[in-house]
Amino acid sequence: MRTVEVYHELTGAPESGAGLGRTAGHPSLVLCSATAQYEDHGPWVERAASVRWVGTAGIASEVVAGWFTPDWAAAHPEFVEQTIKMIGGTPDDGYAECCTAIACWDGRRSLAGSTRPRW
Repeated sequence: MRTVEVYHELTGAPESGAGLGRTAGHPSLVLCSATAQYEDHGPWVERAASVRWVGTAGIASEVVAGWFTPDWAAAHPEFVEQTIKMIGGTPDDGYAECCTAIACWDGRRSLAGSTRPRW
């Protein structure tokens, strides 16, 4: 029997690169729902521009709406509101620069020697 170390990470777009970096040197770890590169840079460039225009508070509700199913969000309104406040409280310049970095990021080289299955 093989033992698999469990690595938990809530990953969406920005976190994918960090997760790939953390798991690259650990062959027993599995990262799900991540990407090594975004072929369509447009959404990240647009999000950076939106944050520069209206701030993180202005996009927080829209961003968070994509993270939870409507049923889950309706059942956990306090958590959703805390998450919106967390995003809305993120410094605008830092968030925008992260979006710009994600748009340009390419982590495929770090996966070149990986023997992990990819779906």
